[in-house]
Amino acid sequence: MENQNSTVNKLIIQNNSFNVYDNGSGYVNQLRMYHAYFNQIPNIKIIRDIDITAMRTYISSQMKENIEQIHYSQTYRPEKKKNFYSDHFFILKNKIVINLSGGIFGGAVYVRWIQLINANS
Repeated sequence: MENQNSTVNKLIIQNNSFNVYDNGSGYVNQLRMYHAYFNQIPNIKIIRDIDITAMRTYISSQMKENIEQIHYSQTYRPEKKKNFYSDHFFILKNKIVINLSGGIFGGAVYVRWIQLINANS
């Protein structure tokens, strides 16, 4: 995932007044983010129990020409000496947002899923 921004265009937020964060925290709410970029209220489709690392690799390599913007949050695990993704958003040119969500916290793996966010489906 190095040099992600080299192939990513800059999508402009359309609605700055709409708060994309939940309760002032660092968590980005996917519905609010979609509304901020596209000024529409989206639909969400969720697919659970997927290998998000494999899906991230697939999207980053096979769909890279369709990616308009990327946002993510990571958590550093000192015992593993590396960062782990907790949320990863791929905003595609066709106004679909793919949200890969899941991770390892406190030694436990929590539910991993993919959300497809689109106003037209």
